[in-house]
Amino acid sequence: MTGARWYAASAALYDAPDSPLPALARGAAHGDPAAMASFVAATLGLVRGEVVSARPAPELARLLAAKYALALAGGLCAAPFGGFLPFALVFYAIEAQMVFLAPALLDHPGLTRRELLAHCRDLTGRTGGTVATMRTVLPIAVRMLLGGLPSGDPVRAWSLGAIAVVLWYEDLLARPPATTASHAHLDVGGHAPLHVREEAVDLGLGLTLLHASDLHLRANGRSARVVEGVVHAARGVDAVLLGGDLLDGPSGEPLLTDLVRRCPRVLAIPGNHDRWVGVGRVRRAVERGGGTWLTGEALVGGLVVGTGGTPSARPALLLVHEPRQAVGGWDLAVAGHLHGGQVVLVERTRMWPGAILDGRTGRRFVVDGTPLLVSRGASDTLPVRWRCPREVLRIAL
Repeated sequence: MTGARWYAASAALYDAPDSPLPALARGAAHGDPAAMASFVAATLGLVRGEVVSARPAPELARLLAAKYALALAGGLCAAPFGGFLPFALVFYAIEAQMVFLAPALLDHPGLTRRELLAHCRDLTGRTGGTVATMRTVLPIAVRMLLGGLPSGDPVRAWSLGAIAVVLWYEDLLARPPATTASHAHLDVGGHAPLHVREEAVDLGLGLTLLHASDLHLRANGRSARVVEGVVHAARGVDAVLLGGDLLDGPSGEPLLTDLVRRCPRVLAIPGNHDRWVGVGRVRRAVERGGGTWLTGEALVGGLVVGTGGTPSARPALLLVHEPRQAVGGWDLAVAGHLHGGQVVLVERTRMWPGAILDGRTGRRFVVDGTPLLVSRGASDTLPVRWRCPREVLRIAL
């Protein structure tokens, strides 16, 4: 059933002569958490013919606030790439992962937040995935926000949308759990596993390098997971190339030192975030772990690794932070910085809408004859991604 039909079906519950919903609606529509919990519980009770408890009201308020804060943050990140349309698409793509949060919490008050989010994302998967969910969510949202204009009753318009979501939720509970990963495009908080992207450029060296860019380390659990992911991916490689934006603050120094100490030979360069933190501070953290701070060239098993200009010998790899710094005259260049835009709506050679701001938002390019590999980055300052996994590059040469 479409969003418009769910919305239409909700009117029968709301307008029934003995319905308790209109009395609860005004407080719920204005964001009162107790009224909102009571409204959703009453709707579930009418559908099921049984009493449903509204006890987790404070937790519901906190989770809904977090949901809309994340959706708003993601939308604002997308807005510079084209205005309202990417803002709305990303906002509702994130909201679609948690659209069933209120009824799911009332049904499962004992779940942890992570378990509850996983349950909500499973429900999104049952709809057919994020895009399928958005096809239903958007018509409901439009009627919730604008449906009250013709009638002059915005509370009723909002209420019918909320009831529509509950009816949809009940329908999904009768379906089997999702068996595909179509709903797993969203990563909030960097909890998804770090992706290892395999690349190969035939230089005849028999070397394997790991390129890890945009770590954005600071003292928190997310950064600790990034370190473990990079260390795990570095097993069996000949050297690790750290491509800049290594720290987001001084508190991340011990993590960076620990990462370097636990990896094979490490060569590192700074990024723009490292300049804000202080390049000297980042360099010392790398060198304390036994790594090399690359300012010119270094030799790795017959491969010259440099940071710019013309290489002194071939084969040679250019290590830069920003893709725009890549130049010709090298056998390979690697970069990061762009994070793939963090939100990917369409990917061809480039990733959109990120490519609107930088034409090298993508995975592979050729710059004046030099192959360029661009990483989507191992982490972010704002940890929200959609269809853009965090990654490191494992490069066979």
